[in-house]
Amino acid sequence: GGGIALLTALDLLRQGSRLKSLVLIDALALPQGIPWFMRLMRTPLLGPAVLACVPSRLMVGIVLRQAYYDSRMIERDAAAVYAQNFATPAGRYAQIQIAQHIVPVDLDEVIAGYARIDVPALVVWGRDDRIISFEHGRRLSAALAKARLFAVSECGHVPHEETPQRVIPAI
Repeated sequence: GGGIALLTALDLLRQGSRLKSLVLIDALALPQGIPWFMRLMRTPLLGPAVLACVPSRLMVGIVLRQAYYDSRMIERDAAAVYAQNFATPAGRYAQIQIAQHIVPVDLDEVIAGYARIDVPALVVWGRDDRIISFEHGRRLSAALAKARLFAVSECGHVPHEETPQRVIPAI
């Protein structure tokens, strides 16, 4: 989501549209290793087979436990809701496409453009994110012209879900 928001911001600026502000939450926006579950989905034959054979609720539950700092904060129905994205052939196809195209071909050019985003940007990051490290949040906020890093302690990759009582007032 955050990577898409950055690409959209750059596109709006190229079009001369006025962008007022930006909020990024644990955004995949800089080079890093691709998370294991995305690497799995990118693997020809194996990715689609796993998505078709492994119960989607189980797979989503595993990823959610990695995404949250405190797995007790995962809402009971969250895995079921997220698993709906894998429930149909079209949904599984979409997940494979996301995994295969998650890193833009022109990533260096995209990153160079971040400095042109000259609107107030709030970069929200879980300090204990195991999917995209907190250091990436620091680097991203430094790359943006007017960014402020909002670090959420004892929080993982989804601070807006895990600690909404802290994140919503910051936004």
